[in-house]
Amino acid sequence: MKWNYLMNMFVYSNLLWIISCKNECKNSEIEVSELLEISANERSIDYCGILVKAINGDEKSIKELSLLDFQNAVGYDHGTVIVGLIINVGEMNFIEAIYGINAEQKNMIKAYVDIGLEYGYIRNQITTKETETEFPILHEFLIR
Repeated sequence: MKWNYLMNMFVYSNLLWIISCKNECKNSEIEVSELLEISANERSIDYCGILVKAINGDEKSIKELSLLDFQNAVGYDHGTVIVGLIINVGEMNFIEAIYGINAEQKNMIKAYVDIGLEYGYIRNQITTKETETEFPILHEFLIR
């Protein structure tokens, strides 16, 4: 009888943990993968908190989120979030927020936007997978 109780408690506690992780970005209009959340948490980055502020137009948060660097598969997810953010706040507002970044930072953001368009899941909000078509003004800003 004790064993069943312990197993039930284990299952319920894990279920609560999974639900709470999934709800961490619930206030966000942009989906954040569990892999991205975990990776950010491991680096003590409040990814969802920064994202919610960025969606609300906070320029500092837009810039901070855009300059986060993630490796491997997490980078693909981060690129998708960046594309969603640009769609959400608007191309010009995004540019205003990142204005003043250096060439290396521009290259990094361009790479994330390219990846987000190519491999992201925001299919119904974009028409092509090309940065110069989807975000022409941002593209010009990033390549100069």
